[in-house]
Amino acid sequence: MKNQIAIIIFLISSVLIVSAQEEHKPFQIALYNPVQIVAQDMSVHGFRWNVIYGENEDMVGFDIGIVNKTNGLQRGAQMGIVNTTKGDFDGFRMGVVNISEGHMNGYTRGAVNLIEGEGNGWVNGGVNVLDDNFTGLVSGMVNVQYAKQIKGAMIGLVNVINEPKEEVRDGKNVKRKGTQIGLVNVTKSMKGVQIGLININKSAKIKFFPFILVSRKPS
Repeated sequence: MKNQIAIIIFLISSVLIVSAQEEHKPFQIALYNPVQIVAQDMSVHGFRWNVIYGENEDMVGFDIGIVNKTNGLQRGAQMGIVNTTKGDFDGFRMGVVNISEGHMNGYTRGAVNLIEGEGNGWVNGGVNVLDDNFTGLVSGMVNVQYAKQIKGAMIGLVNVINEPKEEVRDGKNVKRKGTQIGLVNVTKSMKGVQIGLININKSAKIKFFPFILVSRKPS
């Protein structure tokens, strides 16, 4: 009997130790970090509810709350007032303010969207600011990109691409390709089409033209 009790105690202890050593948990409820079930340095693969503010390493699955913060990878669906990810983001995101410091891949919608890393997909909102290369669609009231490369389209009232004139990659000059559609379209350098009331391409042969401006290559 004593041996059986000892075995049971050993098995229970082993399960608890293994559970404590897991790199991620399936469920998280956070009132305000550090008042949360799963510590901020651990990951959640499953469901996370941040009642006020929650913070974890990686978040994979469904994420909802007022302030959702992920220090590593964010993958899945995320909905909140403020969503911020330091690592890469893959999936669907909706919020008032969305911040991605790493690579963004998917759909992001919010009043203010800040994409600091490279992006692929669709960014949709009131004010969209992109600090790196982007491939896809950017739509909103004001769209601003500080980057070397854009492939796709910008649609909004004001569209600005503030980028270097030239980028050399593998010993070759890279041409910027894209389309801007809005009331005011401004770019430092782009090969493509601008459609709007005011169109400015500072590197083109024709730097300003209303309604439509086609630039085959930077001058």
